[in-house]
Amino acid sequence: MVSLQDIGKKLSPVYSGGELRAVSRVLVEDLLGLRMTDFLVSGGVELSAGMQEALDKAIERLLAGEPVQHVVGYTWFCGNRFFVNGNVLVPRPETAELVEMITRENGGMSLRLLDIGTGSGCIAVSLARQNPEWQVDAWDISHEAVETALQNAAENRVNVDVRCVDLFAAELPQGSYDIIVSNPPYITPSEKADMERLVLEHEPHLALFVPENNPLLFYNRIAVKGLEWLAEGGKLYFEINRRFPAETVEMLETLGYRNVEAVKDCNDNFRFVKAVK
Repeated sequence: MVSLQDIGKKLSPVYSGGELRAVSRVLVEDLLGLRMTDFLVSGGVELSAGMQEALDKAIERLLAGEPVQHVVGYTWFCGNRFFVNGNVLVPRPETAELVEMITRENGGMSLRLLDIGTGSGCIAVSLARQNPEWQVDAWDISHEAVETALQNAAENRVNVDVRCVDLFAAELPQGSYDIIVSNPPYITPSEKADMERLVLEHEPHLALFVPENNPLLFYNRIAVKGLEWLAEGGKLYFEINRRFPAETVEMLETLGYRNVEAVKDCNDNFRFVKAVK
């Protein structure tokens, strides 16, 4: 017989409070395929030998510092299941706000969208699910990330054209888009001290960090190319480093974009910038 208290006690060296409850729920529901009510009503559940082995191995990996999403192999984002691994970032709740903003402001129209730095494909795939009439393309420099994004497009039964593209290559694929969205690398090395060990040790630094002296590196490149790729009246949407909203807005205005606006997330941080060509 295994109870929630048993699981919590084993995980207590690395988790506490709400985080402990959330991780325990993931183990019960996503790893074991059981319902929390089964544990809460009866006080515990009798596990098969295979389930007990899977639980023990998962707890061992969690105690070693692995993210729970890597342990179970997937996470939920915008109501859809996404496979994740060490080659892509685990989707964040703030990014879901970006997805909802884009659909809210553009849904109901037939549009062409490009997601740059797609990673797991969470933005592109979620938008394709919410807007099946859209043509959605997605790029990433990492071959492994592209494979993961393709897997997630297939898992969620959407048609997303995922390509391996280096944004800074001399020659890039050409296209015309109504929307370009990106959640690119934006963390500077000086911010490492404030980051969680889970992120630093288990998520790809290629998708996280930019040079200290050029924090807008990706935003500037995308904005410049966006002047070529966006149709007139087309829109840019960025997830940004909350330290640089004013700088990002200024850069876009200098390039000639209109209606440039920094938008706060649910935690009252400036997390997004949007603009119109």
